[in-house]
Amino acid sequence: MNVFHYLSEDHNAIAKRLEETTENYSKWTRDRIFEESKHILQSIKDHFKKEHLLVNNLKDESGMHKVLSTLNNQEKELNSQMDNLVMIHVDEPGFEQGLESIAGRFDEHCRFCGKTFFRRIKEKLTTKDLQQVQTQLEMKVLS
Repeated sequence: MNVFHYLSEDHNAIAKRLEETTENYSKWTRDRIFEESKHILQSIKDHFKKEHLLVNNLKDESGMHKVLSTLNNQEKELNSQMDNLVMIHVDEPGFEQGLESIAGRFDEHCRFCGKTFFRRIKEKLTTKDLQQVQTQLEMKVLS
């Protein structure tokens, strides 16, 4: 398994589900919107845990401060938006806009990972480190 390919595909799958849910907000039943939203939000949280496997295996963070800071800020912002969204009932004003905002922020996060984070982390992780990440990721996915 190529770790970066897997994470990119995971990004795409989550983004697609977000897009589909926001596009069908007015067409689907509220129960379906609720269930889809619940699963999407959990998928994002699980995805962050997978990304952290890369960071946790860094032995040398020199030159990575800005990249890691951006990654952490994006995660905090998305977590905050997700926490706010779960406080709103699916029928209330603001739920649809909150979901759309999360979709936009997640797209931004995916672009950052694809263009910057993955490239920079590849420079820092050795082949052995990447094998370790792959093993950890497989265990996380299979559990």
